[in-house]
Amino acid sequence: MLERVPAPALILQTLADPLTPEAASSYLHEHLPGSTLMPLDIRGNMPHLNAPRQTASAILAYIESDPRG
Repeated sequence: MLERVPAPALILQTLADPLTPEAASSYLHEHLPGSTLMPLDIRGNMPHLNAPRQTASAILAYIESDPRG
């Protein structure tokens, strides 16, 4: 089913995430065409709370790269 998603997607993966292993984000990236996997040097599961500026910077960089081509 993921292969049928037409929209670009940003996948943020934090280091040492106790809830979402890196294998989960890798799986999403492999099965979502047009996805971008961006590892974040942030510990924990909630980067928007643990490191909001770094998370926002990653999202802005993705948007500015115009993932729609």
